[in-house]
Amino acid sequence: SNSIGLFIGLTNFNGLWAYDRTCPTCESLQAMDFTGNRQQVACPKCHRTYDLETGSIVSGNDGNPLLRYYCSFDGTVIHAWN
Repeated sequence: SNSIGLFIGLTNFNGLWAYDRTCPTCESLQAMDFTGNRQQVACPKCHRTYDLETGSIVSGNDGNPLLRYYCSFDGTVIHAWN
């Protein structure tokens, strides 16, 4: 699916970050979507909600945190790797 990819952005405390856009717990391979506040994302299959500041689950059953990638920006290109 073209909707599977990464969430990339700046956090208040951790700087530039990237997270997988698929749920790390249910591995549904469906893209998670932003919730109303744009600081959290939710899985459409298991309904867990994740915080984009920390990658942790903020609502729903226990599970794995979001998979975080290292990031850098060279002024032109954003690089993300693990």
